[in-house]
Amino acid sequence: MPTTVPNVSKAWLALIMVLLGLMTVIAAPVLIRAATTDCHLFSVDESDYAAENMAVLDHVPLFPGSTFINTGSMEEQYQDRCIALGDNGPPYSGFTTYVNYETPSSASPREVLNFYSRHFAAQGWRSESALPPGVVGSTVTYENGAQRVELRVVLQGYSLTADHDTTD
Repeated sequence: MPTTVPNVSKAWLALIMVLLGLMTVIAAPVLIRAATTDCHLFSVDESDYAAENMAVLDHVPLFPGSTFINTGSMEEQYQDRCIALGDNGPPYSGFTTYVNYETPSSASPREVLNFYSRHFAAQGWRSESALPPGVVGSTVTYENGAQRVELRVVLQGYSLTADHDTTD
């Protein structure tokens, strides 16, 4: 005796079957890749990651007379994502957390760079510069193990950006 589905037209039933088939065709390669390779399906937790980044920045002194402007986080994508959800979509391997400050009008970019150079050197951090020190827009990257802090100076301000775990 044939089984019937009450109140469901054949067209709706066909549409449901097509959608289920499409889901299988789309999901199967992703699941197979995830099971057979080291690709990433899930993101790290942003709030936990940002909190650990802020813990790094909590140990960095403020340039004297600096005023807090704002803070935020930016995502970093896995290079081996199982599925890419857009150019900037998840899954994320981590986040960088930045804090922006305004400096006193009497402070030069070179003074800010020198202040942080002394601090990080005393703490044993390694550094590398993208531009000659003292140039407006200079960026200096400080590294200590897996931790990274980037200092960028602009006229009458600077930003500190941290990543507590640069191993990924």
